[in-house]
Amino acid sequence: MPPPIPLARLLAAISAAASSPADLRRLSHSVLSPSAPLPPIRCLNTLLMALARHRMFPDMESLASRMPARNLRTYTTLINAYCLAGDIPAAKQHLASLLHAGLAPDSYAYTSFVLGYCRAGMLTHACRVFVLMPLRGCVRTAFTYTALLHGLLGAGMVREAMAVFVGMRADGCAPDTHVYTTMVHGLCEAGRTEEAEVLLEEAMTNGFEPNIVVYNALIDGYCNAGEMEHALKIFEGMDGNLCIPNVRTYTELIHGLCKSGKVESAMVLFSRMVEAGLEPNVVTYTALIQGQCNEGNLQCAFRLLHLMETSGLVPNDWTCSVLIDALCKREKVEEAQLFLGSLVKKGVKVNEVVYTSLIDGLCKTGNIDAADELMKKMISEGFVPDAHAYSSLIDGLCRQKKLSQATLMLEDMMEKGVQASAVTYTIIIDQLVREVGSEGPKKIFDKMIATGINPDIVTYTVFVRSYCEEGRMEDAESMMVQMVDRGVFPNLVTYNTLIRGYANLGLVSQAFSTFEVMIGKGCKPNEDSYTVLLRLVVKKSSSGNISDNSVDLWKIADMKDLQVLLEDITERQLPVAVNIYSCFIRCLCRVDRLEEAKYFFMGMQNANLTPSEDVYTSIIECCCRLKILTEALTLLDSMTRSGYLPHLESYRIIISSLCEGGNFRTAKEVFGDLLLKEYNYDEIVWKILIDGLLQKGSVAEFSSLLSVMKEHGYQPSDTINAMITGGLEGVGTSSAAAVVAAGMLDCGWGVNSREAAGTIWRAAAVVFDLWERGMEPWRQDGLELERGASVSLSVVELPRCWPSSSTKHLVWRKDVALPTTADSSALLVMCHSTEASGLFEKIAEVIDSSKMLQMYFMIHALTKLRSFSRNKFSGGASDTIVTNIVMKTCSAIYVIMWVMWLSADPTYTEKMHRFTQVKLEPEYRAVLRAIVCLSFKICHGRQHDGILAPFLQNLGELQAWTILFDRNMD
Repeated sequence: MPPPIPLARLLAAISAAASSPADLRRLSHSVLSPSAPLPPIRCLNTLLMALARHRMFPDMESLASRMPARNLRTYTTLINAYCLAGDIPAAKQHLASLLHAGLAPDSYAYTSFVLGYCRAGMLTHACRVFVLMPLRGCVRTAFTYTALLHGLLGAGMVREAMAVFVGMRADGCAPDTHVYTTMVHGLCEAGRTEEAEVLLEEAMTNGFEPNIVVYNALIDGYCNAGEMEHALKIFEGMDGNLCIPNVRTYTELIHGLCKSGKVESAMVLFSRMVEAGLEPNVVTYTALIQGQCNEGNLQCAFRLLHLMETSGLVPNDWTCSVLIDALCKREKVEEAQLFLGSLVKKGVKVNEVVYTSLIDGLCKTGNIDAADELMKKMISEGFVPDAHAYSSLIDGLCRQKKLSQATLMLEDMMEKGVQASAVTYTIIIDQLVREVGSEGPKKIFDKMIATGINPDIVTYTVFVRSYCEEGRMEDAESMMVQMVDRGVFPNLVTYNTLIRGYANLGLVSQAFSTFEVMIGKGCKPNEDSYTVLLRLVVKKSSSGNISDNSVDLWKIADMKDLQVLLEDITERQLPVAVNIYSCFIRCLCRVDRLEEAKYFFMGMQNANLTPSEDVYTSIIECCCRLKILTEALTLLDSMTRSGYLPHLESYRIIISSLCEGGNFRTAKEVFGDLLLKEYNYDEIVWKILIDGLLQKGSVAEFSSLLSVMKEHGYQPSDTINAMITGGLEGVGTSSAAAVVAAGMLDCGWGVNSREAAGTIWRAAAVVFDLWERGMEPWRQDGLELERGASVSLSVVELPRCWPSSSTKHLVWRKDVALPTTADSSALLVMCHSTEASGLFEKIAEVIDSSKMLQMYFMIHALTKLRSFSRNKFSGGASDTIVTNIVMKTCSAIYVIMWVMWLSADPTYTEKMHRFTQVKLEPEYRAVLRAIVCLSFKICHGRQHDGILAPFLQNLGELQAWTILFDRNMD
């Protein structure tokens, strides 16, 4: 018989195999083979636990059946494995085996059953086992409490969980980290974040040190409740407790800020996150994208998507749905469809969530047929439409008043096994109410309840609205009571609907009484609430007709009417002082009644009420629209001193307006102050420089402010550089793009080689067009278009794949897109073709000998942009790579011109002499050398070997010999 294997070696083998299911399987089959020594039961139990962790149940059962002996640990390991998997029957079988073996379950076994019952949703059984434990002589551990608390809180049984938690110490069990973490997270999930924070403070006084999980739970709870000040306070206090925020911490805060409409603050936090060395994930970017979409900044949203993709992340279904939904809401359905197509081309897996978002958007814009086709495509790809997809189609049909088709679709979806939701029924109920009145949907409402679907707040509000419109206020009140009896509580929309119902009947007392009830129930009035009440006041003081448009009402309401409403609500001693002032100011600013808004703003301050961020933003934006910039700047300073971060939109309007008015000095000062605040610099570039200045053609101002950012340490990435040059080219200022890019290089910023190459090519095309029209495009400081010059680019229409036999069909056009870098490479190849003579003749028609000196300035400007210093290229491109880029972008158009001159113009000697009179600076010789090298090859084929001697002389003797040697070697 072989000698026994030492225990340490067996345990080491199990530990080594624990990470690999395949290794564990081999070990479990070999460890009890007849030829192997019998290992200790401790080793077998350890191996059993390793198999359980990987949920390798067949292997686990096989090993257990071959074990010569089992102890309590063996049985409890098996019980725990099945309880973790939620397989209570299997766990009970092993409990029976344990009892049959004459053993008694211990705390570990009972705790496993508590956990298993909780995971299976059988909380009554879990509580029964929990109560039974001390009766059977088993001590309840902190893990036992954690398992039960997690189950109770997950089921929303907060009161029961609190009772269990309070009884812990009396049971002789002190809460540990897991217990506190479970309680804090559960309370936050239930919306009881303040209680969670009190509990945490109590725990910390008892020596508990919260970890990142606890902090994240608390922050997430406050963010979900919209209490961002509390969330940020917890975040700022983490460092003091030696707890470092992680990606989830930042992401939760960013998401919360975006939901609260504070996108700029979210972008600031994004900057802090990156500076802390943390890499944003897809959820982080998507939260920011959704925030920008909610604010109407679609361009910024897609810029964030581009940043996300360049960082190597792939958009998920949430990302795609957010963008598609945002495009559809702005009636850009075609763009949404193109976006979906681009995702497919990129290889992004599009699932039913993304399809449903586009279906919903198509339906909301009335494209029912297209939505139906997309639904069929979705089904053909193996996806099953859910209630949301069907509800979108039903909603689209109802919007087109095709109620019978909508009802048939409801029946069709149920026949296909798709359970309709409360939303689905409510859509049809709403349409029935609009067409036939409040009694119309009674049958379908009863059917909804009969199928086990409970009406939600929207369903009940539809009925309340219909009763109010019919003047049946008693029925409306009765429906309010009925919904509360069924556990559905009225929200702000429901109360506003009821208030409007009373107001439309002129029942002032009842309208104000309902307003008071609403506030007493914790609903904060909004602008709609005050508009309804203001209408009552205005009607009372005015004999004329009042428009139903709420904006018109705020335009015509007299200050006396506003003061009457303010005094009436104040006399009722309702806790809405800040709320009513804020709503008044926002509504007045929306219709540009600035003086009246300022009156209430001063009244708010005199009453020692603190204006909110929204109040400041409303007044500032109103000042900007009215071009009262000095006052807007004063309010910006006041807003900053109050601890708020002003919207970049306000700065964009102010800076753009100052530049338009010729007051660039003040604009630059404002911009400098802006950079001292905690904004995300990339967002400043997007919203102020690109969307603000560039879109209005203020290129010089753009370039100057970009330099200011450099002075403040801003270093844009390759992706941002591409957006900058793209923004310049997008407004028809390709040559200006070259100037800005050159300035960026002079500042030491890296320029993406491919983007810069494209910029050069486009600049050349602009110059070519200006020549054609006889314009003088150059100024002394380099490449810059005359202000106001329109650009109609003359470019060659080239096939995307080269070489091709279609060169005979090349045409000179003005309506085609600008060529890409690949197209410039194609031009380079085309230079070698004898079939290009037709193109040369076209060039000859627009170029004459008087433009020779301007060619030098063109080379000078372009080579200034494409400096050959290695450290000025992102990625440190070598001289060879740089030369190739130049040859592919600059040389092509010049070579075509020069070959034409050298082969067709008998006065070429004079032209060459004029051109070479201007001495080239050393840093510009490389581009000329590249051109000459290529020209030599072409001219050699046309038997014009000697015509480039003046160029060689200008380049210098050593370079001249090198070029000649290279040419002869060829």
